Amino acid sequence: TKKFESLNVLSDSTKNNLLSETLISPAKTATYGYKDYGVFLSQKNYNTINMSEKNQGSGAEKNLEKDIYLIFNDDERNNFKWHLLKELKIEHATIYDFADFYTKVLSKKTSLNQIDSDEIFYIGKHKVTGKALKKAIISFQNTLLKEEDDGHNEIIGYKPEIKGVIAKVKHESLINQSVLDFAYKHNYPIIMI
Repeated sequence: TKKFESLNVLSDSTKNNLLSETLISPAKTATYGYKDYGVFLSQKNYNTINMSEKNQGSGAEKNLEKDIYLIFNDDERNNFKWHLLKELKIEHATIYDFADFYTKVLSKKTSLNQIDSDEIFYIGKHKVTGKALKKAIISFQNTLLKEEDDGHNEIIGYKPEIKGVIAKVKHESLINQSVLDFAYKHNYPIIMI
């Protein structure tokens, strides 16, 4: 339980902390270090800093300074902005064009179902259909979920919220008591995968 409780401190960005997370799916349940327990985080789109299909290095590198570098430096090639623009075949959009589009459109979406396929969006002067936008986002998600030797990807987020507990167990009777206590104390659902 202490490990879970420490997440509240780690998610405080004023202490120069940023959590690295692992994206999982029902089909591919590989978790960081193949852990049996974790938390389900709600990551606001506009608070997502960086994503990669593999471990991105030492925990000492996961701080605000490093992540600002990753957002603005296209040479890193593992951020969402770069991947989305590449998938949409947009070569000359500025960071300001993308930031404007992200703030006005993507930050308000929590699901691909909220993007109408026939809707037209603009990233700077570039016109994009909702269908193309959804396809590009799905492509990026699939890239993150590809199976690697180390078994996990990484998403670095800014102030995510805990919404539940994840348990990789075959039956609810096998869930560790301290995990049950933590979930009960905070009224979190337990999601078994």
